[in-house]
Amino acid sequence: MVSSVAQLRVVALWYALLGAICTVGAIVVFNIFWNHPRLWHELASPGSSLSIYISTAVAFWVSTALSLRYFVLSHAGQIVTLVVSILLALCSILAAGRVTVTSPMGLGLMAWWGLALACSLCSLLLWRNGRASNNRWRGP
Repeated sequence: MVSSVAQLRVVALWYALLGAICTVGAIVVFNIFWNHPRLWHELASPGSSLSIYISTAVAFWVSTALSLRYFVLSHAGQIVTLVVSILLALCSILAAGRVTVTSPMGLGLMAWWGLALACSLCSLLLWRNGRASNNRWRGP
């Protein structure tokens, strides 16, 4: 059996990897906008790909930091970490569902569902470790 600390390190590593991918994506999109001045008005719109990449990267980096410090956090902090993780998992499941409906079958579709599965497993590991660490017996 893998220890709880090792499980949380894997969760933090996964979130750090996804945060790095989203950061690189934001840099690429920013460079595309930068090289085409007629697209600069798109940068300011809240639904632009740049804002989506940046907000997703921030969420993954925050999840990385919270996952690494999970056992040191208060009970409320652990709940916040779990809620952020569940929101990331739900967003990835909804994105995978959207890709399933709008795109043909392919490798990209499997990648989206793999992301959804991995984020869901991270949420499950955080929930299990939080539940185990707060299970204190108070006697009869």
